[in-house]
Amino acid sequence: MKRRTLVVLTLVVLTTLIQTGSLVFSAMAAKSTDLNSDGVVDIKDVAIAAAAFGSFSGNPRWNPDADINEDGRISLKDIALIVADFGTT
Repeated sequence: MKRRTLVVLTLVVLTTLIQTGSLVFSAMAAKSTDLNSDGVVDIKDVAIAAAAFGSFSGNPRWNPDADINEDGRISLKDIALIVADFGTT
């Protein structure tokens, strides 16, 4: 699956979960959601987290910057926290 398709599918799933109230955050973002430090939270940041999705410390795809809630794994919670900040500077 192409990365762009993965990002789009992730956004659709997260939007649905947020709109239906099925996604509940257990913690607020402890780290910056601007993963590439370009001054804006955008699709590039979502793509960085999506590339590390499902990884954990020691995994080849692990990116500690994408572990927003600092629980030791990259999950939908991390991506949802980035999406919640989408467009902020």
